[in-house]
Amino acid sequence: MIILLSGLSDVARVALAEKLTENDESRRHFPLDQFEQMIPEESRGLFALDEEIAVGMMVSTILEMRKEGYDMVLSHPDAHDIVELLRQELGEEFISVHLGEEEEDIYDVVIETGDASVNEMMEVVENLISQKQS
Repeated sequence: MIILLSGLSDVARVALAEKLTENDESRRHFPLDQFEQMIPEESRGLFALDEEIAVGMMVSTILEMRKEGYDMVLSHPDAHDIVELLRQELGEEFISVHLGEEEEDIYDVVIETGDASVNEMMEVVENLISQKQS
């Protein structure tokens, strides 16, 4: 399972990512917006030049973690431009969630965060994961 949490609210996104990973040793949080800081400095120029190269590097890391048996909880403040590329590269186990106002139909689900608690968001995401895995 690879789930992407996208939305401009750092509080909602980080809180939900933490909640999804805190009690499950098989899940790892991977903040995509911090990925550039994780790669060697000599490779950062390529990362900035080409979005496809950047996503390819992210996907390689994600798939390596999957090979090690981890479910991945990805997060990004605004993944609008890369969600389709991630979906193509990561395949059927990829689930995209937008946290916030209604978005285009590029996300699998949108959770309106204005009135939702972290527990309510967690329930929606866990149900989505269960549906995808069955």
